[in-house]
Amino acid sequence: MKNIDDSYRNLKVVVMGLGVNQGGLGVSKWLLQHGARLLVTDLKDAVALKSSVAKLNAEQQRLKAPPVTYVLGEHREQDFRGVDVVIQNPGVPRESKYLQIARESGARIETDISIFFRLSPHPVTAVTGTRGKTTTALLATAMLKEQFGRVIVGGNLRKSVLDELDRLMTVKKAPPIVFELSSWHLESLPSVKRGPHVAAITNLMPDHLNRYGGLKDYAKAKENIFRFQNREDWAIVPLHDKWTKPMGERAPAKRVWASMKWRVGEENFLAFRNDRAVIRIDGRTTELFSVSDLKLPGEHNLWDALIAAGLAFLSGAKPPAIRRAVRDFKGVSHRLEFVRDYKGVSYWNDSAATSPDGSVAALKALGKKKNIILITGGADKNLEFPEWAKVVRRHVKNVVLIDGTATPKIIMALNDEGVRTSDPVRSIGEVLTQAQAHAQKGDVILLSPGCASFGVFINEFDRGDQFRNAVKKLETSKTK
Repeated sequence: MKNIDDSYRNLKVVVMGLGVNQGGLGVSKWLLQHGARLLVTDLKDAVALKSSVAKLNAEQQRLKAPPVTYVLGEHREQDFRGVDVVIQNPGVPRESKYLQIARESGARIETDISIFFRLSPHPVTAVTGTRGKTTTALLATAMLKEQFGRVIVGGNLRKSVLDELDRLMTVKKAPPIVFELSSWHLESLPSVKRGPHVAAITNLMPDHLNRYGGLKDYAKAKENIFRFQNREDWAIVPLHDKWTKPMGERAPAKRVWASMKWRVGEENFLAFRNDRAVIRIDGRTTELFSVSDLKLPGEHNLWDALIAAGLAFLSGAKPPAIRRAVRDFKGVSHRLEFVRDYKGVSYWNDSAATSPDGSVAALKALGKKKNIILITGGADKNLEFPEWAKVVRRHVKNVVLIDGTATPKIIMALNDEGVRTSDPVRSIGEVLTQAQAHAQKGDVILLSPGCASFGVFINEFDRGDQFRNAVKKLETSKTK
């Protein structure tokens, strides 16, 4: 393949955060392909990163590129001096002293997202938000795939956005490109001053406050999805969210207000009217899908489907394609994912609920009869649990706790609501043993932790995978 971009050839590049997903590995491979001299550093040690290191070394050998230098289990100040570029991967705070050292020595701070937006000439459809962005991104992708046959996806989906960048730079017309963007990704857009052609935010709730100075600081990072759009672009913004409404009022793009309830007016609007998802653009109203088309439980899934339909429609999908995708959509792994029924008990994997608000959505979707055994607990993100505990009291019959830095806060909040708790455990096997001891026919065992996973699990996907695999291995027998 023709080497499209030589701007990284022979540059000294530090990749800060190789990780166990595709982001750090993907950008490292791309940089090797473009002739960069790499130093990879990660706080995880060589054992934790064994798979990622092996894959990167295989790519280095395939390319016959200079060997990669690894500094694992620590970051060293000297590695950030005298370098040309530092790749800041998700999880590395912008206030990191190592990034500051790099800036002071003249290095450019980049991410895989900033590289893509700087080099790719093609429009991007993107979504962010505290909750629902993965479901929204993948459903919008399904809608566009129904219309166009092929879609490129990336961002916060365990898939590198750089995988197809070189090919995209050789074509005049690209297939639709859909990104799920976290606040960490969006922090890099100011460096390239370019945004998505069609963008949406699903909502904004307290999250990642262990990284941000407060909700205002977190919201500022999220607003970058709109900040660098222009008047030819589109911004879908929730109308009745006190944090997102001001974002919409400031957005330079053509704005589409989104709401669960339809309203008459002249503005562009996306909402439900008479059990139909409807969009009004420049005074023209179009029905996108019916509420009955969506098979996933919970009002939050209806909201995600609405935003996804708006994104897909503004990106070129027609209503028939949108409806087919909604009807066929089975949901997303780790997001209120039905695993199986066993002996009259249903098992649900909602491991991606890493905040109290995410867990509340699952409880409201499934907790109609106060028949939930809730599995909760994990790592602290400086979030609060009193309001969540009130919902638990209304919908949950028993609680099983996973040990972690947030778990004492959870116990205190639950006890304040009169909810009894048992001692935390540290393995999925112990979790299931406790949960099954409380379960009766007709009950729901729900993994919806409301916390991050670090400490006991690699990440929330590892946590969900372990739960799903353990549930599927339960002894098969006829339901009693």
